[in-house]
Amino acid sequence: MPRLLPTRFLPALTVALVLAPIAVAATEDDCSVLEARVTEMAGRWFATLPIEERRKAVAEMLGDGTAAVRLASVAELERMLRDGSRPDEALSTRAAALVDDPDPRLRARVGRLLVDLGMPFASDALATRLAREPEDVVIASWLDALALAPVPGAFEPAAGRLRDHAHGDRAARLVSKLVALGAAPIDWKSWVGPVVRVAVADRPTPALATLVAQLGTEADLELASRLLVADDPAIRRGAAQGLLRVGAAERVVARRDDAAIAVEVAAAIAMLRPNLEGFRELMRFSAAGELRASIVEELGAIAAQLDPAGLLAAYAALAADASFDARSRIAILERGARRFVGNESPAAEDAVATLARALRLDNRAAEAAARLEAAKPEPEGTLERELFLARVSAGRFDDAARQSPRVERWLWGLEAMAAAGDPGARAVADEVALRFGGRLGPEDRRRLEAVAVRIAGAGAGARDD
Repeated sequence: MPRLLPTRFLPALTVALVLAPIAVAATEDDCSVLEARVTEMAGRWFATLPIEERRKAVAEMLGDGTAAVRLASVAELERMLRDGSRPDEALSTRAAALVDDPDPRLRARVGRLLVDLGMPFASDALATRLAREPEDVVIASWLDALALAPVPGAFEPAAGRLRDHAHGDRAARLVSKLVALGAAPIDWKSWVGPVVRVAVADRPTPALATLVAQLGTEADLELASRLLVADDPAIRRGAAQGLLRVGAAERVVARRDDAAIAVEVAAAIAMLRPNLEGFRELMRFSAAGELRASIVEELGAIAAQLDPAGLLAAYAALAADASFDARSRIAILERGARRFVGNESPAAEDAVATLARALRLDNRAAEAAARLEAAKPEPEGTLERELFLARVSAGRFDDAARQSPRVERWLWGLEAMAAAGDPGARAVADEVALRFGGRLGPEDRRRLEAVAVRIAGAGAGARDD
């Protein structure tokens, strides 16, 4: 293997190689090409280094006097983070120093990098610098970064940008998030209300549409409602999201035929009718593609508020609707059953048993067993029988034998599993034959053979499909 050059030689070598075919780097386009080539060549070189050597090289290049080299080192840090290799504290601290770099492109990228790294006080540092930052590329990047990790200190500099045509929408998005998190000043409406009302009337944007609804007066809600019919679908979505944030769900439901705000309409239905009626209404809501995940989420939110009997009825409705796959149905049922141990009432017991059965048939028997063990079921009850089935289906045969060593229980469990198409049935049949062997009577053997035939037939059918 050829010996690698020391890190300190890379910048000079890279620049020399890149500049060789460029006689005069006189234009901005030429400089962009040069920097892109430096970044590309540095990236190839970094890739040849072991991870620790790569970190040392990046640390050294972060302090290089050439902006293109510093940019290349930041690009490598971004790549490392995407690949799951987090920089150590020393390297992160060195990168953080570039938030004050003279090159605005570096300040822009490092601000987002620090937030992505989850560095303590990264957002506070950006918020402090934002008010005095003159460069548009940096302002835009830092507003976006702060929207990902909002801090109270970001309110004032963001509010000061609401009038800005270049950054008003980003600033409004950040202020809106701070308000939603309760991190805005108590008198925030008096700070930004007049500006937001004028701005949204003059040049509405999605985030301004959200923020004007959050102001909350009847006039503001009326203005947001008018934006629900704006030509731009993004503005309609922003208005709908703002109305939901202040609980004005009925205004959003009134626009249920607008496909652009279908996600928000689904959330509004769940907010207005968190009951079995709302659950069934949402099931009838046209759902496809990205909207499907939102419908499942909102159905889960309603399920989490239903009593056990309502939850069982909701799950029965899901089971009868072929448009919801097994994973979606189980996810909704899990949200609803989370509040129940199983011993609160017969309906709660049935709900938990139904969940355990669904998990087991979805190849998640270990989860079902853990859920049922937490319920501490009574002997010979519904949950105790489901626990036995979950344990044998999960291959926990010794635990199942301690729970019930009787061959009758094992044969019953095997027959129930085979009838339901439990994926663990074949292994259980083998275990019954091995565990009980010569202790099986003629009738036991007949039952075991009948189950084996059923399992074999099911397997052949699956292969034919």
